[in-house]
Amino acid sequence: MSLKMQVEVQVYGGLGGQDRRPTQVEVEPGASIGDIARQIGVPLEKVGMIIVDGRVRDRDDQVEAGQRVCFFPPLMGG
Repeated sequence: MSLKMQVEVQVYGGLGGQDRRPTQVEVEPGASIGDIARQIGVPLEKVGMIIVDGRVRDRDDQVEAGQRVCFFPPLMGG
């Protein structure tokens, strides 16, 4: 039996619905950022940037307990 771990997740720009407040999500050890996105209903094809503890990361990167994962839509300039 594997123990689940907690990560903090925040979704910006209405990805998967409306902006969400930071929330604690339980994931399996070894979970990737993509696994978390699928678990909470964030469409990866609409994600422009992923930040984990202040660093840009990829959807295939694994997370560790206690990390903060932020999903952002593509940035638009003008």
